[in-house]
Amino acid sequence: MPIRRRGKKFLVTVELGLDEHGVRRRKCVTCPTEREAKRIEAELRAEVARGEYRAPASITFGEFLRDWLASARPRVSPTTWERYRGMVEARIAPRLGALPLAELSPLHLSRFYDSLREEAAHPLHGQGRRLSASTVRKYQMLLHAALSDAVRWQLLSRNPAEAVRPDREVRKEVRWLTPEEQLRLLKAAEGRRIYLPIVLALATGMRRGEILGLKWEDIDFARSRLSIRRALQWAEGRWLLGEGKTAGSRRVVNPPESLVSLLAQYRRQQQALRADMSEWHDHGFVFCDEHGEPLHPAMLRSAWRHVVERAGLSGVRFHDLRHTHATELLRAGVHPKIVAERLGHSSVTMTLDRYSHAVPDLQSEAAEKTDELLRWLLGDTGSNL
Repeated sequence: MPIRRRGKKFLVTVELGLDEHGVRRRKCVTCPTEREAKRIEAELRAEVARGEYRAPASITFGEFLRDWLASARPRVSPTTWERYRGMVEARIAPRLGALPLAELSPLHLSRFYDSLREEAAHPLHGQGRRLSASTVRKYQMLLHAALSDAVRWQLLSRNPAEAVRPDREVRKEVRWLTPEEQLRLLKAAEGRRIYLPIVLALATGMRRGEILGLKWEDIDFARSRLSIRRALQWAEGRWLLGEGKTAGSRRVVNPPESLVSLLAQYRRQQQALRADMSEWHDHGFVFCDEHGEPLHPAMLRSAWRHVVERAGLSGVRFHDLRHTHATELLRAGVHPKIVAERLGHSSVTMTLDRYSHAVPDLQSEAAEKTDELLRWLLGDTGSNL
């Protein structure tokens, strides 16, 4: 049957032949554009011709998740996709994968979430690291997103995850380092390869992947400008240079002059090392190994663990240096809009929400400044209440 227009949308109808009772079967799909309708029609006809088309009722949840992961791959970062795949393979597919997709109910999901909560409260032997409350919520968000796509693909009429109330988001308390702790950390890192990445994170708020992806061409020594254009990730057994975590991740920051001097000194040291090496692969990275190859995140993690233990700061994460940078700026009275831009946040609201611990200081400063004006205004009228 030809593609038909239905209101502002287009209806695709493909004949699937007769079922075992001799009843004619059809597959109908509604598309937002005619171009999309033609693409869907061609795909369905090709599947039918090859004998590969399967009615939604015969698809298991595990089979659907395999196709969903394939469709999600171009839309998310490699590390996010690997996390999705790990979640599917570790717990979702083994516990829910055999169910027919059409029979997956809110009760199945509710029981699955209960099992995750039980595992978080009482970790089973052989299950690896203990699940956190935030990880349980990530499973809920993943299943909701996957099943929403199942509805969009017209494999389900409604999303069973909509009927299950997700856990409340548990936001971890932001950890930042006091000036004394920062000094202890830098003293413990002095003379080690990780020293300058720590300084860079404290002075700019850059993420670990952004620091590893930094190239010399990104540093404008003459104008003291640093362009953050990419993040280096190790995923699927290879190096991947991504655009960054958010739309605002590509940004330009002005580093302190003392940091620019350190980077210039480090560049001279690297050039001297390069001159002495018989084999050097010039990829242009600021932080690299003895042969110019990108610095592996595992090497940075190992060095970080050693340094925080020496500094007596066990439990502090490298990402907490980013939190420290933001906190110090807000407490110094830097406008939140500027802080958001330096961090690459998508909005000022996100910055203020995440670093609300620094807001009371801003509120106190605002009250003090308002008090000066109010005292002047009330000077001649305050006694006439």
